[in-house]
Amino acid sequence: MPAPPPRPLCCRIELFGLARLTAGQKAVDLTLPPHATLADAVASLAQALPQLVGKAVLH
Repeated sequence: MPAPPPRPLCCRIELFGLARLTAGQKAVDLTLPPHATLADAVASLAQALPQLVGKAVLH
């Protein structure tokens, strides 16, 4: 029996301090590809909330 195909990873990133103030929200939900790395998550966060780049996200 073949293994099921990998599914996307859904995660919620909670924002605190400067990130929360800059974004104007408490959290952001991201959908990442299967086997995503931390670098993939940071890139996705930078894309979802570009106002955080250079302030709370080093991309």
